[in-house]
Amino acid sequence: ICDLWPHMVMLDAIIRHHEATGDRRVVPFMTRFFEFCRELPEDQFIPALRQNFGDWKPSIQQARAGDMLPHIYWLYNRTGDEWLLPLATRFFRRISGPSSEWLDHHVVNFTQRFAYPGIYAAQSRSARHLDLAEYWLGQHLGTWGQQPRGIFGADENIRSGCVDPRQGFETCGFGEFAKSFYILGGLTGKAVYADRVEDLLFNHFPASMTPDLKALHYLTASNQPQLDASENHEYQNKGRQVSYSPWDYRCCQHNVAMGWPWFVEHLWQATADHGLACWLYAPAVIAAQVGPMKVPVEIDVETEYPFDGRVRIALNSAQPVAFPLYLRVPRWCSDFQTLVNGKPVDLTPAPGAYLRIERTWNSGDIVEIEMPHEISLTTWPRTGSVTVDRGPLSYSVRIEEQWRRCGGTDQWPEWEVLPASPWNYGLIADPDKPMHDNHIAVARRREVADQPWTVENAPIELTARAKKIPGWKLVNETADVLPKSPATSAEPQETITLIPLGCARLRIACLPLVR
Repeated sequence: ICDLWPHMVMLDAIIRHHEATGDRRVVPFMTRFFEFCRELPEDQFIPALRQNFGDWKPSIQQARAGDMLPHIYWLYNRTGDEWLLPLATRFFRRISGPSSEWLDHHVVNFTQRFAYPGIYAAQSRSARHLDLAEYWLGQHLGTWGQQPRGIFGADENIRSGCVDPRQGFETCGFGEFAKSFYILGGLTGKAVYADRVEDLLFNHFPASMTPDLKALHYLTASNQPQLDASENHEYQNKGRQVSYSPWDYRCCQHNVAMGWPWFVEHLWQATADHGLACWLYAPAVIAAQVGPMKVPVEIDVETEYPFDGRVRIALNSAQPVAFPLYLRVPRWCSDFQTLVNGKPVDLTPAPGAYLRIERTWNSGDIVEIEMPHEISLTTWPRTGSVTVDRGPLSYSVRIEEQWRRCGGTDQWPEWEVLPASPWNYGLIADPDKPMHDNHIAVARRREVADQPWTVENAPIELTARAKKIPGWKLVNETADVLPKSPATSAEPQETITLIPLGCARLRIACLPLVR
């Protein structure tokens, strides 16, 4: 009996190899492979029974059969072979059904599986399939995602009652979740999928690794003030889960390496009307072909986003060329301002939409974008706790870090990170007017370093008024559940520092409000 799951994984690498090199062997190779899949008899094509395999691993293909859909569509778009589409439907119909009223209890299974109906909608043309992807995502995040910026509590699996922001999110999930958003964004053009990518990669993904990117941990949570090497945590998986290691955490070692390259790959997108879409904001140089005649252009993007909302886009072309340029308006941005060659663009795009500028572009044209970053609070309904947000970033209490070697080699060490300052604070703020009387304010800006995702290099610092909550402590080396808001505290009022959540490996991002 054939296990097709490893082939689903390897085809990602093969497709990217072709896109980077143009290797002419890839399309015939993939055609032969999918002919093989087409000829598999029903009892050998992703069989539902596990016992014939002698191991649990081949059963992964039952939950993740939809991973084959984007590969088949990629090949179809290059060959036009009609038999590929019935094969895609065959894979889609072999995806195992929901685990319960929840689509899937397993974190990585879910981050892949929720997207399958939306991906298949490219073929079915059914709004129901797109709606189904959003339904599963909304149901999951609405229950298990009481954390800022798109992660949910599934320290391997979702568990009844484990909805506190101390629950961890597996590092593999960052790569797979973002991959799903990239695919759905490319198929639908919807800006919300880019927002979701930024939520994950700017706010949580950097904390999954050491600053030198040589080690990672298995679980990242929004409230995680200690990363020790003990096996005594309030997670489903036991054993070491949160200390940093180049050696442990099996699958995550592979998935983590795809996070930033995939992000860079999807910064800009081609559009169906021969234009370009600036989908994700980051410094980059883009070579593309635009207009009906596919005129070569080069786009140079300068920005310190997500720490600053200013973006400068310079166009270089050997000849004038007419094409539409789309600029994504993030859903948090209510005052998106644009200049073309110093002149304001007289359009007011809505948050979560695109600004479309269609004109004849000349070499040397400059587009300038200003996205003001306003401070706001997200209130979490179960506890009344709050998260401080500013633009695309959420913020954490700044907790001083004590790094302690706990294994490994001199070249590839393992690390614990322990708190060297208090973390158990409640916030004094008005949820409707967080900047009132300077309760929360920008206190410091730094030049953006080559590695900005550290406590020391945090490009933006906020100050906030707070009080310690002495009864909120570690339980089994894990932050105890959030106190209900408003909490009481007899401690004196303090001014604390908040830093971007992605800079905080020790982190408290969901804070109780105190009286």
